[in-house]
Amino acid sequence: MRFLKSVLVGLVVLVAMLVAVGIMMPSTFLVERAIAVNAPPAKIYVLLADPKAWKQWAVWHRRDPEMKVVYSGAAAGVGATWSWESGSAGKGSMTLVAADPDREVQYTLNIESRNFSARGTIRLAPGPGGTVVTWSSEGDVGRNPLLRLLAPMADGKVGADFAEGLANLKAAAEKT
Repeated sequence: MRFLKSVLVGLVVLVAMLVAVGIMMPSTFLVERAIAVNAPPAKIYVLLADPKAWKQWAVWHRRDPEMKVVYSGAAAGVGATWSWESGSAGKGSMTLVAADPDREVQYTLNIESRNFSARGTIRLAPGPGGTVVTWSSEGDVGRNPLLRLLAPMADGKVGADFAEGLANLKAAAEKT
């Protein structure tokens, strides 16, 4: 009985410490990756502004070929939206909210099945031998202490997805 009481007190203290640390953690996150692409911005922009072109390079489509995707709104550029349902990626949508030809696209991402939203930008800038493509995403996890504890881990998971996606984008854009 005394052992169980000690374990219970220890668990309560541990949970209280985790909550306290979580409350002190920042609620925002930022993930960013970049790659040099040997292609002009116009060739890369076409792969970014058209949601259907994301299938050529985005990792989520490659991970789940059974993903159900529905396109709506504009065919490309501002207002282009795609929604998906997938066993691995959940249920969500992405909408292009800004599109500056040959410079950048901005999007909002909503993953309904995980109650998650973020804003992302993919920028194109002149670089050695072509174009530097920088993909970033930022968001706010709110006041939930557990989510605040997990937010710093977003860079590892999402960053790996961005790096893989950028490598795929590079390969697609550099095809002659």
